[in-house]
Amino acid sequence: MSDKRSFTLDAMRGIAALSVAAHHFGTVLPPAEVYRSVLAMPNSYLGVDFFYMLSGFVLVRAYERKLKADLTPWRFMELRAVRLYPMFLLGILLGTLNAAGQMVVGTPHALGPAQAVLVFALNALMLPDVLSNGILYTLNMPAWTLLFEMLINFLFALALFRMRALYLALFSLACAGFYLWGHWRLNEGSIGMTWATALFGFARAGYAFPVGMMMGRAFSTRAARPSRWAAALLLLLAWIFFLGPPVRFNLAFDALALFLLLPAIIWTAAHFQPPPFLRRACEVMGDASYPLFVIHYPLLHMSYFLLVRQFGLPSWAMLSAFLPAAMLLAWGIFHFLDVPVRRWLSMRTNLRPTAMPATT
Repeated sequence: MSDKRSFTLDAMRGIAALSVAAHHFGTVLPPAEVYRSVLAMPNSYLGVDFFYMLSGFVLVRAYERKLKADLTPWRFMELRAVRLYPMFLLGILLGTLNAAGQMVVGTPHALGPAQAVLVFALNALMLPDVLSNGILYTLNMPAWTLLFEMLINFLFALALFRMRALYLALFSLACAGFYLWGHWRLNEGSIGMTWATALFGFARAGYAFPVGMMMGRAFSTRAARPSRWAAALLLLLAWIFFLGPPVRFNLAFDALALFLLLPAIIWTAAHFQPPPFLRRACEVMGDASYPLFVIHYPLLHMSYFLLVRQFGLPSWAMLSAFLPAAMLLAWGIFHFLDVPVRRWLSMRTNLRPTAMPATT
């Protein structure tokens, strides 16, 4: 992979975002259908770990030398805030709209007006909700991943970029061991979004991000070559996220994916570009991936309430249309909102527009 765009990794970001969105179908479905969806996509939450790993791979290549030179941790975090915050805030605003709708229709467990104002004030500052029923980000549940992204980014700028490979590996393995222990104890791998599992959420970032860093350090700068293997890697990643083995092998497969499959896929994918006829689709998926990740949760809940509960659309029809429609919307948001806002913020803070990594 050269300094040019990696279309293969772009498409993989899109696949990961789609898998996380599909994983959250279970938050709107009736219990019996939730069980079936878990059986159908038992490892879809691994898209979060993939994002952390890819983030470490990209950021170490983009910023490690600068951090060793004259880039301060505070300036680096400014760069990350410019990259991540606009879409994060959009997700919180959509979550607020969803919460307001729940209050209007009297949905059970809807927030009260005073609680909603306080939760918005906290979440809009990227702070978790101290008054929730256990969820870190009441208004937009997937936002917990961005909290730990920012924390591991700050740790990267403070210390991880100086650590030798041995110590980085030991830190990463300690985090992996803690997460997998939590996975075994709770019999659940999709953990990190609640106060009770927050340490496991940080451990997921603490394992995957340094693994990406170590791969980024070792990776050569030679240009990626076009190959049909890129398409095969995309299919393999989609299989991991959307299918995988039966749910009873969940813990073992997650360990295999975290230690072997996901690192190998990122490393190999960075060597290959897809055939030219696939590159536009890969670019679209990469552009839409972060907005989709951030906006899908409140949009999913609002769409399900309006289309299924109010208008009687079958849930399978609504959910089948949701992912492509949300991906298209996210692509438009990227080009007509995210990029212009980040460009404006870059100018206001004297940052170069090109200083915005293309990964979450």
